[in-house]
This record gives sequence, structure tokens and C-alpha cells, in this order.
Amino acid sequence: MKAPEQLPTELVWTADGHLGEVAMTAIADGEEAILPREAFGHLGVCETCAAGVESAASLSASVTRALGAPLLAEAPAANARLAFPVWSAVVAIAVAAAATLPNVGAMVRWLGHAWWALREGTPVITRQVVAFLPRAWNLLPMMSLVAAMLLLLAGLSVARLAPRAIER
Repeated sequence: MKAPEQLPTELVWTADGHLGEVAMTAIADGEEAILPREAFGHLGVCETCAAGVESAASLSASVTRALGAPLLAEAPAANARLAFPVWSAVVAIAVAAAATLPNVGAMVRWLGHAWWALREGTPVITRQVVAFLPRAWNLLPMMSLVAAMLLLLAGLSVARLAPRAIER
């Protein structure tokens, strides 16, 4: 890749030793490669040239905004809401319902088995819970310790993730 050519000295400097208008515009537009290093050294110490570059950058931003405004007006608003595709949703539900039709028999059999499991399993589970409850009181100190540790971990997580003010 070939390095860009640098501006001639008469375009970079004025007669009184400050940056020229072309050099200030080049810096404001981000075209630093076409300027000699001495121009940046001078820009760092000369308030007059720094103010000139600032006004050139402001002018460049204003022109960019002015040229970009019609394009933004033509573009659709970013926060415009699209209408919900009702017909697409209806068709999707109809296709899903049609796809489940071959499995209706299997679903009926599954519901029969689920009802049997619920009817026969509920007394078994109830007896186990009733048998366990008198012994569960022995676990209360351990459960409160576990709950306290979980609360401590949650607090530490919140403290770790919370934004902090920068101290100076």
C-alpha cells in the first residue's frame, strides 16, 4: 500500500508560522496522513491553531448534519411499531393443529395413563409426606443455616455487580 503524499509546505504553513486553512481542515476531517509531524507539534502548543481546528471541525460536523438531515427524514422512524401479523399467526396455529391430528389417539391414551398415575400415586405420596413430617423438625436448624448462607451469597453477588462511584 502506497503512503499518501503530503501537502506542500506552502499549504501547511502561513507566512506568520501558524497552520494554514488547508492544514486545519485536513486535521478536522481526520486526514492526518497528509500533514508533516511538525504540524501536530505546533498544534499542541499554539492556541490560535487549536481554535482554528476546532472551528473547522465544528463546521464539518454542521455540514455533515445538514447534508444528512434529508436522509434521516426519509428513513422510517426507529421507534415506529409494526402491526402484529394476525393472519400469519392464525395460519401458524392452524398448521400446528393439523400437525397434531395424527397424535390424537396417543394423547388420549397418555391422558388415561396420567389420570391412573394421579389417582393411584396420590395416596402413596401423601403417606410418604405424612411419615416424613415428624422427622422434618430435626432438619430446621440446618435449613435455616442453608437459607442464611444463600442470603449471604445473594447479597455478595449484588454488592459485586452494583456500580460503584469513582473515587478521586
